[in-house]
Amino acid sequence: MLDEGYPLTTESNALRDIVLPPSLLNKILAATGVSGLSAAAPAPFSSPIPWRKAGLRYNNNEIYFDIIEELEATVSRTYRSGNVVASNVWGKILCKSSLSGTPDLSFSLTNSKALRDYSFHPCVRLQKFLQTNQLSFVPPDGNFTLLTYQLPVPSPNPTAPPALPVHLKSTVSLHDYGGTFEITTTARSSKMLENVCVELKLGNSATGADCTYTGSGGQSAGGGFGGLSINGGSVKWRYDPQTKVWLSI
Repeated sequence: MLDEGYPLTTESNALRDIVLPPSLLNKILAATGVSGLSAAAPAPFSSPIPWRKAGLRYNNNEIYFDIIEELEATVSRTYRSGNVVASNVWGKILCKSSLSGTPDLSFSLTNSKALRDYSFHPCVRLQKFLQTNQLSFVPPDGNFTLLTYQLPVPSPNPTAPPALPVHLKSTVSLHDYGGTFEITTTARSSKMLENVCVELKLGNSATGADCTYTGSGGQSAGGGFGGLSINGGSVKWRYDPQTKVWLSI
């Protein structure tokens, strides 16, 4: 919603109070030419909290939190192949709230000082977090992102690079009219890994790639792209002629 060209509010809960969504009853009344029977719209900004509607009621009061983290790392190919050059964890806390009234929630993070480049939903009281390291907020109704953050990858040895959940090793051989490369990945953890992606910069002079996968599920080969289903999962590769990157997902 804009006021003289400036954003007045972008909260969906407040906008629903101002602009009523279309309904089947309104369409029938408009088609028959009957007016004055539709329910009156609630007063705009009737809730003192912009991101939460007033008068919410639920039979079962519950709220769910999902923590999703993605690990991104750069691995050395030449010097001590397999060593981590740089790594970061990108995370976010997703919430689904079904709470009645105006609940006021608070909880603490185990090591909030490790968070970097964090960004909160407007419902979080920032000053209280800076003073007490507690997340205190009145949640919006429905789905929302409470927090996004960045974390360094922990390492048991401060002088050594952090260990990744997979070990990655690459071998590249260049010839007069091309070259070959071999990438080996080995899981270091018994936990299931999802959406593992390996990128290899082939260089500006590369024009294509022929790939072969070898593993417990068998062997498969292909040209610019291909795929193989393994134990319910999949391994895919693709050559991008613009970025010169070969992907294995």
